[in-house]
Amino acid sequence: MVFLLDAGTVFVAFIIAYILRFNFILPDEREQIFLFQALIATSVYGMFGLLFRSYSGLIRHTTLTDITLVFIVTTGSAAALIALSAIGHLLHWADILAIPQSILLIHYVAVSLLLFFGRILIKLFFLFATGTVRNKKRVLIYGAGELGFVVKRVVLSDARYGFHVSGFID
Repeated sequence: MVFLLDAGTVFVAFIIAYILRFNFILPDEREQIFLFQALIATSVYGMFGLLFRSYSGLIRHTTLTDITLVFIVTTGSAAALIALSAIGHLLHWADILAIPQSILLIHYVAVSLLLFFGRILIKLFFLFATGTVRNKKRVLIYGAGELGFVVKRVVLSDARYGFHVSGFID
């Protein structure tokens, strides 16, 4: 479900980037190909998403690792699309592959922000909806190594513990 949501976000962000690039007036020569280009962009992002499994984490438990994976997927996909577009333009392949670089840049920024903030907002909504932010016991974890972070993940993964990790002592 997260994968489909991400793919939908990529598709909509591409259309928004296209519309922004052409000041809300789509040129006649672009009317036939912009949806195909949106599908190409969505496919490339989908392949990178499957490769790096950026959809696999539960959004309500989003961590910095999940955000880093989204960053890797968006950056890798944008680089692949820029390369594909440049090669398509140089070799005079079909116009469908020659996506304007400005659209790819606008799309990269838009989709990155939408995916980052979407995950964070869902996590915050879940925290407030379940009441897990309030009435927690503040605790310190002894040990700031790898095992300390494992303990933190275990403690924070189950709301029944009722703990908020305030920091680490080492």
